[in-house]
Amino acid sequence: MSQPAGIVISVAVNGFDNDQRCQFLVFDVETTGLGNYCKVVEFAALILDPNGTPTGSYETLVDPGANPGPTRIHGITASMLVGAPSFRDVAGDVQRLFRGRVPVAHNLRFDWTALRNGFDPLGVELPAWSNGICTARLSRRVFPGVASLTALCRRLGIDYPMPHRAGPDVAATAAVLQAVRSVEPKLLQGRPCQPFTGFWKLPLSVPPLPRAAVVCVTSEKGAFR
Repeated sequence: MSQPAGIVISVAVNGFDNDQRCQFLVFDVETTGLGNYCKVVEFAALILDPNGTPTGSYETLVDPGANPGPTRIHGITASMLVGAPSFRDVAGDVQRLFRGRVPVAHNLRFDWTALRNGFDPLGVELPAWSNGICTARLSRRVFPGVASLTALCRRLGIDYPMPHRAGPDVAATAAVLQAVRSVEPKLLQGRPCQPFTGFWKLPLSVPPLPRAAVVCVTSEKGAFR
């Protein structure tokens, strides 16, 4: 997935809004660090229907209002974040993506904590992360001795061209989810994401983007750029 400077939002029109057949939301965040107070610098998500077929996607850089953190790991520089939306700007869209879908992530607890750090200042409380599916935890049961996403992809022969970028991480996590499902389908137990609560009403549409932004929209079902 190529990534030009500035912000990139990729939305597959089919399945993004309120397709109740979509039961899984595979997501990933890149952050300013690994601590409990890290901020999101990139968010990506892939919607899967009950059969695991991609039906929609979303990806955006996020301006944390601070240094982007370990550029040597995620490759996101301060210049790439010029013109990107803040977390507040995309919070409503993130909320809408999770609505009624089972959250899936590799190291779910960490990614959920990073999202909570974004929502807390807005007065919005996230539901419990334990309702979701952690592919790292499941992989340790199904593929003993292999836990990192890079190692899993290597073992399973999954194409993983750009580790530690949200889009490629999501695509790889979805592939791992399918691999786990093919071996131990009963392990995929998760409940749809419960409602977010809080006093601030989140907007439900992508806000007007600054002139420096780049927007990519596709109606091709399952597209994930």
